Amino acid sequence: MKDRRMLAIMALTFAAYVAISIMRVVTSYRAVEIGLSAVGVGVVGVSYSILPMLFAVSIGRIVDRGNGFRVLLLAAVITAVACPGLAYAHSLPVLILFSALLGIADFQFGVGLQVLCMENREASGAARAISNLMLMIGLGQSVGPAIVGWVGGAAIVPPIQPLFLLAFLIALPMIPAVALLGRNHGSAKPRTSFRHVPIKDILKLPGFYAVLAVSTASSTAQDMIVIYLPLIGAERGFAVSDVGLMMTIRAIAALAARFLFPWLMLGRERQMMIVWLFVAAVSTAVLALPLPLAALHVAVGVSGFAVGLLVITGIARSLIIPKVEARGSASAFRISVMRMGQLVTVLIGSSVFPIIGAAGVFVVLASILGIVGVAIFQSGGEKAGS
Repeated sequence: MKDRRMLAIMALTFAAYVAISIMRVVTSYRAVEIGLSAVGVGVVGVSYSILPMLFAVSIGRIVDRGNGFRVLLLAAVITAVACPGLAYAHSLPVLILFSALLGIADFQFGVGLQVLCMENREASGAARAISNLMLMIGLGQSVGPAIVGWVGGAAIVPPIQPLFLLAFLIALPMIPAVALLGRNHGSAKPRTSFRHVPIKDILKLPGFYAVLAVSTASSTAQDMIVIYLPLIGAERGFAVSDVGLMMTIRAIAALAARFLFPWLMLGRERQMMIVWLFVAAVSTAVLALPLPLAALHVAVGVSGFAVGLLVITGIARSLIIPKVEARGSASAFRISVMRMGQLVTVLIGSSVFPIIGAAGVFVVLASILGIVGVAIFQSGGEKAGS
Protein backbone atom coordinates (compact mmCIF):
# COMPACT_ATOMS: atom_id res chain seq x y z
CA MET A 1 0.00 0.00 0.00
CA LYS A 2 2.86 2.35 0.92
CA ASP A 3 4.65 1.56 -2.36
CA ARG A 4 1.52 2.31 -4.39
CA ARG A 5 1.04 5.57 -2.50
CA MET A 6 4.66 6.55 -3.21
CA LEU A 7 4.22 5.75 -6.91
CA ALA A 8 1.14 7.97 -6.94
CA ILE A 9 3.06 10.79 -5.21
CA MET A 10 5.91 10.45 -7.73
CA ALA A 11 3.46 10.59 -10.65
CA LEU A 12 1.80 13.66 -9.12
CA THR A 13 5.21 15.30 -8.64
CA PHE A 14 6.18 14.74 -12.26
CA ALA A 15 2.85 16.07 -13.59
CA ALA A 16 2.93 19.12 -11.30
CA TYR A 17 6.41 20.18 -12.34
CA VAL A 18 5.82 19.57 -16.03
CA ALA A 19 2.81 21.92 -15.83
CA ILE A 20 4.61 24.51 -13.68
CA SER A 21 7.71 24.46 -15.91
CA ILE A 22 5.64 25.00 -19.04
CA MET A 23 3.83 27.89 -17.38
CA ARG A 24 7.01 29.55 -16.11
CA VAL A 25 8.68 29.50 -19.52
CA VAL A 26 5.59 30.63 -21.41
CA THR A 27 4.87 33.39 -18.87
CA SER A 28 8.11 35.10 -19.91
CA TYR A 29 7.03 34.91 -23.55
CA ARG A 30 3.60 36.22 -22.60
CA ALA A 31 5.25 39.20 -20.89
CA VAL A 32 7.20 39.92 -24.08
CA GLU A 33 4.08 39.44 -26.21
CA ILE A 34 2.16 42.15 -24.34
CA GLY A 35 5.10 44.54 -24.66
CA LEU A 36 6.71 44.50 -21.21
CA SER A 37 10.28 45.74 -20.86
CA ALA A 38 13.12 43.63 -19.47
CA VAL A 39 12.46 45.26 -16.10
CA GLY A 40 8.81 44.22 -16.27
CA VAL A 41 9.76 40.63 -17.09
CA GLY A 42 12.12 40.67 -14.12
CA VAL A 43 9.39 41.97 -11.80
CA VAL A 44 7.11 39.13 -12.87
CA GLY A 45 9.88 36.65 -12.10
CA VAL A 46 10.51 38.19 -8.70
CA SER A 47 6.80 38.00 -7.83
CA TYR A 48 6.96 34.24 -8.45
CA SER A 49 9.89 33.74 -6.09
CA ILE A 50 9.45 36.35 -3.37
CA LEU A 51 5.75 36.84 -2.62
CA PRO A 52 5.22 33.18 -1.58
CA MET A 53 7.74 33.78 1.21
CA LEU A 54 5.11 35.87 3.00
CA PHE A 55 3.10 32.67 3.52
CA ALA A 56 6.03 30.26 3.95
CA VAL A 57 5.90 29.59 7.69
CA SER A 58 2.08 29.43 7.65
CA ILE A 59 2.19 26.80 4.90
CA GLY A 60 4.75 24.83 6.89
CA ARG A 61 2.59 24.94 10.02
CA ILE A 62 -0.44 23.73 8.10
CA VAL A 63 1.52 20.76 6.76
CA ASP A 64 2.87 20.00 10.24
CA ARG A 65 -0.70 19.71 11.51
CA GLY A 66 -1.26 16.75 9.18
CA ASN A 67 -2.84 18.73 6.34
CA GLY A 68 -0.29 17.79 3.69
CA PHE A 69 -2.82 16.52 1.18
CA ARG A 70 -5.07 19.53 1.69
CA VAL A 71 -2.11 21.78 0.90
CA LEU A 72 -1.41 19.74 -2.25
CA LEU A 73 -5.09 19.96 -3.23
CA LEU A 74 -5.02 23.74 -2.89
CA ALA A 75 -1.78 23.84 -4.91
CA ALA A 76 -3.41 21.84 -7.71
CA VAL A 77 -6.42 24.18 -7.75
CA ILE A 78 -4.22 27.30 -7.80
CA THR A 79 -2.12 25.88 -10.64
CA ALA A 80 -5.23 25.18 -12.72
CA VAL A 81 -6.62 28.66 -12.01
CA ALA A 82 -3.33 30.36 -12.85
CA CYS A 83 -3.25 28.83 -16.35
CA PRO A 84 -6.07 30.90 -17.91
CA GLY A 85 -5.09 33.88 -15.74
CA LEU A 86 -1.60 33.97 -17.23
CA ALA A 87 -2.75 33.01 -20.72
CA TYR A 88 -5.09 35.98 -21.05
CA ALA A 89 -3.28 38.54 -18.87
CA HIS A 90 -2.93 41.86 -20.69
CA SER A 91 -1.15 43.98 -18.08
CA LEU A 92 1.77 43.84 -15.69
CA PRO A 93 -0.37 43.78 -12.48
CA VAL A 94 -2.39 40.80 -13.71
CA LEU A 95 0.77 38.92 -14.71
CA ILE A 96 2.28 39.67 -11.30
CA LEU A 97 -0.87 38.41 -9.54
CA PHE A 98 -1.08 35.07 -11.33
CA SER A 99 2.70 34.59 -11.35
CA ALA A 100 2.68 35.04 -7.57
CA LEU A 101 -0.19 32.54 -7.28
CA LEU A 102 1.79 30.03 -9.33
CA GLY A 103 4.78 30.64 -7.06
CA ILE A 104 2.64 29.92 -4.01
CA ALA A 105 1.42 26.68 -5.64
CA ASP A 106 5.02 25.68 -6.38
CA PHE A 107 5.93 26.40 -2.74
CA GLN A 108 2.97 24.33 -1.50
CA PHE A 109 3.90 21.43 -3.77
CA GLY A 110 7.50 21.58 -2.59
CA VAL A 111 6.78 21.55 1.15
CA GLY A 112 3.80 19.18 0.99
CA LEU A 113 5.46 16.58 -1.23
CA GLN A 114 8.72 16.61 0.70
CA VAL A 115 7.02 16.04 4.06
CA LEU A 116 4.57 13.40 2.77
CA CYS A 117 7.27 11.30 1.15
CA MET A 118 9.14 11.24 4.49
CA GLU A 119 6.25 9.84 6.56
CA ASN A 120 6.99 6.74 8.63
CA ARG A 121 10.45 6.18 7.15
CA GLU A 122 13.81 5.39 8.67
CA ALA A 123 16.84 7.40 7.54
CA SER A 124 17.76 5.04 4.67
CA GLY A 125 14.18 4.90 3.39
CA ALA A 126 13.85 8.66 3.76
CA ALA A 127 17.00 9.25 1.70
CA ARG A 128 15.71 7.03 -1.11
CA ALA A 129 12.26 8.68 -1.01
CA ILE A 130 13.81 12.18 -1.24
CA SER A 131 16.09 10.98 -4.04
CA ASN A 132 13.11 9.66 -6.02
CA LEU A 133 11.11 12.82 -5.37
CA MET A 134 13.92 15.08 -6.58
CA LEU A 135 14.40 12.89 -9.66
CA MET A 136 10.74 13.36 -10.57
CA ILE A 137 10.99 17.12 -9.98
CA GLY A 138 14.11 17.29 -12.15
CA LEU A 139 12.50 15.24 -14.92
CA GLY A 140 9.38 17.40 -14.81
CA GLN A 141 11.47 20.58 -14.96
CA SER A 142 13.32 19.15 -17.98
CA VAL A 143 10.27 17.88 -19.87
CA GLY A 144 8.30 21.13 -19.49
CA PRO A 145 10.77 23.40 -21.34
CA ALA A 146 11.40 20.61 -23.87
CA ILE A 147 7.69 20.60 -24.70
CA VAL A 148 7.76 24.38 -25.16
CA GLY A 149 10.75 24.08 -27.48
CA TRP A 150 9.17 21.28 -29.49
CA VAL A 151 5.83 23.09 -29.87
CA GLY A 152 7.49 26.44 -30.58
CA GLY A 153 9.91 25.04 -33.15
CA ALA A 154 11.71 27.77 -35.08
CA ALA A 155 9.29 30.51 -34.01
CA ILE A 156 10.67 33.42 -32.00
CA VAL A 157 7.63 33.33 -29.69
CA PRO A 158 5.86 29.98 -29.15
CA PRO A 159 2.05 29.64 -29.37
CA ILE A 160 1.07 31.05 -25.97
CA GLN A 161 -2.55 29.97 -25.53
CA PRO A 162 -2.11 26.35 -26.75
CA LEU A 163 0.77 25.83 -24.34
CA PHE A 164 -1.16 27.26 -21.41
CA LEU A 165 -4.07 25.03 -22.44
CA LEU A 166 -1.75 22.02 -22.34
CA ALA A 167 -0.57 23.01 -18.86
CA PHE A 168 -4.21 23.39 -17.80
CA LEU A 169 -5.05 19.92 -19.11
CA ILE A 170 -2.17 18.52 -17.05
CA ALA A 171 -3.08 20.49 -13.92
CA LEU A 172 -6.84 19.89 -13.94
CA PRO A 173 -6.77 16.08 -13.39
CA MET A 174 -4.40 16.63 -10.47
CA ILE A 175 -7.29 18.03 -8.42
CA PRO A 176 -9.37 14.80 -8.25
CA ALA A 177 -6.16 12.74 -8.13
CA VAL A 178 -4.91 14.54 -5.01
CA ALA A 179 -8.38 14.38 -3.42
CA LEU A 180 -8.56 10.62 -4.02
CA LEU A 181 -5.02 10.07 -2.79
CA GLY A 182 -5.69 12.05 0.37
CA ARG A 183 -8.92 10.16 1.04
CA ASN A 184 -7.12 6.82 0.81
CA HIS A 185 -4.21 7.97 2.96
CA GLY A 186 -4.42 6.86 6.55
CA SER A 187 -2.91 10.03 8.05
CA ALA A 188 -4.91 12.46 5.95
CA LYS A 189 -6.82 13.68 9.00
CA PRO A 190 -5.28 16.64 10.82
CA ARG A 191 -3.31 15.86 13.97
CA THR A 192 -5.27 16.61 17.13
CA SER A 193 -2.16 16.63 19.34
CA PHE A 194 -0.12 19.13 17.35
CA ARG A 195 2.72 20.82 19.25
CA HIS A 196 3.79 24.17 17.84
CA VAL A 197 7.57 24.29 17.34
CA PRO A 198 8.89 27.87 17.03
CA ILE A 199 11.37 28.66 14.28
CA LYS A 200 13.91 29.71 16.92
CA ASP A 201 13.80 26.16 18.34
CA ILE A 202 14.33 24.69 14.87
CA LEU A 203 17.37 26.93 14.43
CA LYS A 204 18.82 25.51 17.67
CA LEU A 205 18.83 21.98 16.26
CA PRO A 206 22.40 20.68 15.72
CA GLY A 207 23.37 21.11 12.11
CA PHE A 208 20.44 23.21 10.95
CA TYR A 209 22.51 26.35 10.32
CA ALA A 210 24.83 24.21 8.19
CA VAL A 211 21.80 22.96 6.27
CA LEU A 212 20.67 26.53 5.58
CA ALA A 213 24.15 27.57 4.45
CA VAL A 214 24.65 24.55 2.16
CA SER A 215 21.14 24.79 0.73
CA THR A 216 21.39 28.52 0.00
CA ALA A 217 24.91 28.39 -1.46
CA SER A 218 24.26 25.34 -3.66
CA SER A 219 20.83 26.43 -4.92
CA THR A 220 22.17 29.90 -5.71
CA ALA A 221 25.16 28.41 -7.54
CA GLN A 222 22.85 26.13 -9.51
CA ASP A 223 20.67 29.02 -10.69
CA MET A 224 23.56 31.38 -11.41
CA ILE A 225 25.44 28.80 -13.47
CA VAL A 226 22.34 28.33 -15.64
CA ILE A 227 22.01 32.11 -16.03
CA TYR A 228 25.66 32.92 -16.77
CA LEU A 229 26.79 29.93 -18.86
CA PRO A 230 25.18 31.44 -21.98
CA LEU A 231 26.82 34.77 -21.19
CA ILE A 232 30.28 33.28 -20.81
CA GLY A 233 29.65 31.45 -24.08
CA ALA A 234 28.82 34.75 -25.76
CA GLU A 235 31.95 36.40 -24.30
CA ARG A 236 34.18 33.64 -25.70
CA GLY A 237 32.41 33.26 -29.02
CA PHE A 238 30.99 29.76 -28.43
CA ALA A 239 28.20 28.58 -30.72
CA VAL A 240 24.72 28.28 -29.25
CA SER A 241 24.90 24.52 -29.78
CA ASP A 242 28.10 24.36 -27.68
CA VAL A 243 26.47 26.27 -24.85
CA GLY A 244 23.39 24.05 -25.18
CA LEU A 245 25.58 20.97 -24.82
CA MET A 246 27.15 22.39 -21.65
CA MET A 247 23.68 23.05 -20.22
CA THR A 248 22.62 19.51 -21.09
CA ILE A 249 25.72 18.02 -19.44
CA ARG A 250 25.03 20.07 -16.31
CA ALA A 251 21.39 18.93 -16.17
CA ILE A 252 22.26 15.25 -16.66
CA ALA A 253 24.98 15.45 -14.00
CA ALA A 254 22.50 17.02 -11.55
CA LEU A 255 19.99 14.21 -12.21
CA ALA A 256 22.74 11.63 -11.65
CA ALA A 257 23.54 13.28 -8.30
CA ARG A 258 19.90 13.01 -7.24
CA PHE A 259 19.87 9.31 -8.12
CA LEU A 260 23.16 8.49 -6.34
CA PHE A 261 22.49 10.63 -3.26
CA PRO A 262 21.44 7.78 -0.89
CA TRP A 263 24.68 5.87 -1.49
CA LEU A 264 27.05 8.83 -1.48
CA MET A 265 25.79 10.80 1.51
CA LEU A 266 23.81 8.65 3.95
CA GLY A 267 25.42 8.36 7.39
CA ARG A 268 28.34 10.70 6.67
CA GLU A 269 26.59 13.87 5.58
CA ARG A 270 28.92 16.36 7.28
CA GLN A 271 32.12 14.87 5.88
CA MET A 272 30.68 14.50 2.40
CA MET A 273 29.17 17.99 2.43
CA ILE A 274 32.63 19.42 3.07
CA VAL A 275 34.20 17.31 0.32
CA TRP A 276 31.54 18.16 -2.26
CA LEU A 277 31.53 21.85 -1.31
CA PHE A 278 35.22 22.02 -2.20
CA VAL A 279 34.71 19.97 -5.36
CA ALA A 280 31.90 22.35 -6.36
CA ALA A 281 34.05 25.39 -5.54
CA VAL A 282 37.03 24.21 -7.61
CA SER A 283 35.00 23.02 -10.60
CA THR A 284 32.95 26.23 -10.65
CA ALA A 285 36.13 28.32 -10.51
CA VAL A 286 37.51 26.31 -13.46
CA LEU A 287 34.58 27.56 -15.55
CA ALA A 288 36.04 31.06 -15.25
CA LEU A 289 39.30 30.01 -16.92
CA PRO A 290 39.90 30.40 -20.69
CA LEU A 291 40.12 26.64 -21.30
CA PRO A 292 39.30 24.53 -24.37
CA LEU A 293 35.66 23.60 -24.79
CA ALA A 294 36.29 19.93 -23.94
CA ALA A 295 37.80 20.91 -20.57
CA LEU A 296 34.82 23.16 -19.83
CA HIS A 297 32.49 20.23 -20.61
CA VAL A 298 34.24 18.20 -17.92
CA ALA A 299 34.21 21.10 -15.45
CA VAL A 300 30.53 21.86 -15.93
CA GLY A 301 29.70 18.17 -15.49
CA VAL A 302 31.64 17.93 -12.23
CA SER A 303 30.18 21.21 -11.02
CA GLY A 304 26.63 20.14 -11.95
CA PHE A 305 27.05 16.85 -10.09
CA ALA A 306 28.61 18.38 -6.96
CA VAL A 307 26.14 21.27 -6.74
CA GLY A 308 23.19 18.94 -7.45
CA LEU A 309 24.33 16.61 -4.68
CA LEU A 310 24.56 19.52 -2.23
CA VAL A 311 21.08 20.78 -3.19
CA ILE A 312 19.42 17.45 -2.41
CA THR A 313 21.51 17.04 0.76
CA GLY A 314 20.19 20.36 2.05
CA ILE A 315 16.62 19.28 1.34
CA ALA A 316 17.05 15.87 2.97
CA ARG A 317 18.79 17.19 6.08
CA SER A 318 16.14 19.87 6.62
CA LEU A 319 13.59 17.04 6.82
CA ILE A 320 15.62 14.48 8.77
CA ILE A 321 17.01 16.75 11.51
CA PRO A 322 13.67 18.11 12.90
CA LYS A 323 11.02 16.01 14.56
CA VAL A 324 7.92 15.02 12.59
CA GLU A 325 5.82 17.89 13.94
CA ALA A 326 8.34 20.47 12.71
CA ARG A 327 9.30 19.13 9.27
CA GLY A 328 6.90 21.33 7.32
CA SER A 329 8.01 24.47 9.15
CA ALA A 330 11.69 23.57 8.76
CA SER A 331 11.29 22.87 5.05
CA ALA A 332 9.33 26.08 4.46
CA PHE A 333 11.87 28.15 6.38
CA ARG A 334 14.76 26.58 4.44
CA ILE A 335 13.09 27.38 1.12
CA SER A 336 12.47 30.98 2.24
CA VAL A 337 16.08 31.54 3.26
CA MET A 338 17.23 29.87 0.03
CA ARG A 339 15.05 32.08 -2.15
CA MET A 340 16.16 35.22 -0.35
CA GLY A 341 19.77 34.21 -0.84
CA GLN A 342 19.13 33.56 -4.52
CA LEU A 343 17.50 36.97 -4.94
CA VAL A 344 20.34 38.83 -3.22
CA THR A 345 22.97 36.95 -5.21
CA VAL A 346 21.20 37.55 -8.52
CA LEU A 347 20.91 41.28 -7.74
CA ILE A 348 24.59 41.47 -6.78
CA GLY A 349 25.58 39.45 -9.85
CA SER A 350 23.58 41.72 -12.13
CA SER A 351 25.17 44.84 -10.64
CA VAL A 352 28.78 43.63 -10.81
CA PHE A 353 28.50 41.73 -14.12
CA PRO A 354 29.38 44.80 -16.25
CA ILE A 355 32.59 45.14 -14.19
CA ILE A 356 33.80 41.56 -13.69
CA GLY A 357 32.02 39.73 -16.51
CA ALA A 358 30.63 36.18 -16.43
CA ALA A 359 34.00 34.72 -15.42
CA GLY A 360 34.08 36.99 -12.37
CA VAL A 361 30.61 35.81 -11.35
CA PHE A 362 31.83 32.19 -11.41
CA VAL A 363 34.78 33.16 -9.21
CA VAL A 364 32.38 34.77 -6.72
CA LEU A 365 30.19 31.63 -6.70
CA ALA A 366 33.23 29.42 -6.17
CA SER A 367 34.33 31.63 -3.27
CA ILE A 368 30.90 31.37 -1.60
CA LEU A 369 30.92 27.56 -1.89
CA GLY A 370 34.47 27.40 -0.52
CA ILE A 371 33.68 29.71 2.40
CA VAL A 372 30.67 27.58 3.38
CA GLY A 373 32.87 24.47 3.21
CA VAL A 374 35.51 26.04 5.46
CA ALA A 375 32.84 27.24 7.92
CA ILE A 376 31.33 23.75 8.25
CA PHE A 377 34.78 22.19 8.59
CA GLN A 378 35.70 24.57 11.40
CA SER A 379 32.32 24.31 13.17
CA GLY A 380 32.95 20.77 14.39
CA GLY A 381 30.82 17.62 14.23
CA GLU A 382 28.14 18.55 16.75
CA LYS A 383 27.26 21.91 15.25
CA ALA A 384 27.32 20.55 11.74
CA GLY A 385 24.93 17.86 12.66
CA SER A 386 27.05 14.86 11.76
